[in-house]
Amino acid sequence: MLTKGDLQNIEALFDKKFDEKFDAKFDKKFDEKFAPIRTDIKKIKSDVAKTKRDVNIIIETFDDDYIRLRQRVEVIEDKVGIRN
Repeated sequence: MLTKGDLQNIEALFDKKFDEKFDAKFDKKFDEKFAPIRTDIKKIKSDVAKTKRDVNIIIETFDDDYIRLRQRVEVIEDKVGIRN
């Protein structure tokens, strides 16, 4: 006759084996289904990083142009005498 402890051991062993098999099958199917999405996400991350670099370069260029223009305006204002 099986004792309560024996039944608990059997249940624990069944749960462990079931979880292992379920996880193995689920992980495999999950990886198969989401592999294309992971590839797309990697490409998107790469594109976003490149876009950020490009935007920073554009901002830096416009900032430099603005500073040079502001300096020129200040010189003109000083010469005309209308600077605040």
